[in-house]
Amino acid sequence: MLNGDGSFTDRKYNQLQTDFRVEAVAANILKYYDSQANIYIKRIGLNDRAYLKDIKGITSSSYDLDEENIIIETYREGIYDYLPEGIFHPPSLGASSTNIDSVVREIRKQKAVEDDARKFFQPFELEFFYTHVSALLKESEFDAENKNNALLEFACELWPVLRKIDLKSAKILVHILPFIHEVRGNKNWIEKFLSAFLNVPVNISFLPNVVEEQDDKEGVTALGNARLGVTFIPTGKHMDGDRNWMINIGTIPYDEIHRYIPGSSFRELLRELYDFFTPVSVKIFENFITEKKDESFVLSVDNELNRLGYSTFL
Repeated sequence: MLNGDGSFTDRKYNQLQTDFRVEAVAANILKYYDSQANIYIKRIGLNDRAYLKDIKGITSSSYDLDEENIIIETYREGIYDYLPEGIFHPPSLGASSTNIDSVVREIRKQKAVEDDARKFFQPFELEFFYTHVSALLKESEFDAENKNNALLEFACELWPVLRKIDLKSAKILVHILPFIHEVRGNKNWIEKFLSAFLNVPVNISFLPNVVEEQDDKEGVTALGNARLGVTFIPTGKHMDGDRNWMINIGTIPYDEIHRYIPGSSFRELLRELYDFFTPVSVKIFENFITEKKDESFVLSVDNELNRLGYSTFL
């Protein structure tokens, strides 16, 4: 029997502005009312479909005092309607006999043959129908509102690092993945993505690329080859004109500081995202901004909020 108050047949399955497909209604019955419900689809043809909805009606019946069966009538053609005429019965109308009684008997006979033929194809039609319903149920498992984490489990098989971070961050990243291709190389989109993923403000600023020293394997700076201001400058430390990125993250709550410590799984994932988003020639520097609270520094073995260089400084 169906769960809940009253039978499903008493509920409004369609309204004036809606025209739900029979597969969608059946999938919702199995998902929200009774996963073991017996659903039977009866195709009645397309004669009235032009001005009516896909579903004609939903009824229930019990055969031989057995479990309740839900019968959904739909304005659709069956396998019988797609076959050429005259396969199951020869055309007998239009014969020389004009007796009304004989014509009526012949019509009833052909109607009985047609009903038997439709019943023969019903098991095959039901298999097609249940395949569509199963596909809808499988698709619903990947909805954002679903709580069984099927989408996350699927993503973890392709990206195992998701198993190493907390569940909340993994869910956020998975639901942002469809838009991740628009983020690569775009500074504004990278800021928006990281802000949504980390749930803290993120700002990217530019730093000049400073060259500390350079190996001269080709002897460019050798006397006679060097040209002052072109291939040679008086000091070894200089700016080459390129710009690096400084990613400013924060303010970070104290209870989340441990996620940004080097060696943590979350920090490892964050570095992988940097490699994916930023240009190859750019060096990434990070600046973590933590909350400023009075009396926030407390020495404790069980307290993970105090991190030297992050929330605590000498």
